[in-house]
Amino acid sequence: MVEVYLTYDRYDVVKRPGIGNAIVLSAKLSGGTIEKSLGRVYADNNLIFILNRYDVEVLSCKIVGTASAGPLFMLERLKGYVGSKRRYDDLVVEFEIPVTVKLIDAINGARARGESIGFRVRYSLTLLNPSFESIELIGYVRRPHPNVPFADVIVLFSEEVDDILKKLEYAEFIRLEIPVPLIPQPPVELLRKSSEELKAVEGLIMRGEYGHALDAMRNIIMNYLTVVKEGRRVLRDEIRSFILNIVSEKYRDLYEKVLEGLEETLRANLEHIHKFVKEDASKLVAAPLREEVEYVYYMLVNVVRYLSQLILTWTLHK
Repeated sequence: MVEVYLTYDRYDVVKRPGIGNAIVLSAKLSGGTIEKSLGRVYADNNLIFILNRYDVEVLSCKIVGTASAGPLFMLERLKGYVGSKRRYDDLVVEFEIPVTVKLIDAINGARARGESIGFRVRYSLTLLNPSFESIELIGYVRRPHPNVPFADVIVLFSEEVDDILKKLEYAEFIRLEIPVPLIPQPPVELLRKSSEELKAVEGLIMRGEYGHALDAMRNIIMNYLTVVKEGRRVLRDEIRSFILNIVSEKYRDLYEKVLEGLEETLRANLEHIHKFVKEDASKLVAAPLREEVEYVYYMLVNVVRYLSQLILTWTLHK
């Protein structure tokens, strides 16, 4: 058994049908290192290798100021595969890290703290030469970097994390397109402010700041879209009256019911928010999951988009 460091080379994102997404970390062992560590009998021949197993520790890494790396969770006894190395080529080994909700939350949590995500990979690999002599290699994958003292951790920098999330369709999972008419009317300004706040909410979700995102959406519903009247939260008069005045008279009763339905939707989602954010103050009472925040976000985007499109359509038809 020989302990040898593999040198990190690059990352990739793959999608396995029926299995799910994975982040793939590639690492190399140069021919020179093989010869130095194992002798020419391995360096000068075609080889078969068996990646027996590997463990991955996920860490949150601070690399500005006093560098540090804190453990988040472990992925143990991940299964390897069988590969080959041609004579004079480097030995290239790939480590697949399954993408789970836990991993995505860890990445977003690290980003929210202004930190990076890192992986400490420990491997066991068996080499076979043409004479079927075998030797086991063990060790870590390292990524040497002058500003990162913990070389046995593969630290992914912010632009790399952004690229990975984009390839996983997490970084740009929200497409916020709300048509707001360019007319100086009170309801339009309310919807414009709502759309601007929703764009800010998008950034909060991407950074994993779920509590702040819910609080911002609470503000949109309570201050821009609705008002309390006779003890009941309803759509603001500026929005309701404007829409009912521009729609065709024969459709007015229909849109009365439509707007009542939107009010009910907004009330229900505000109640949902208040399960996590205190009703009378911007104080978190329970930690929301990403799914809770996305649920409210998509509803609110659709409501603001619908109201804006309704105003735009009927304004053009008048």
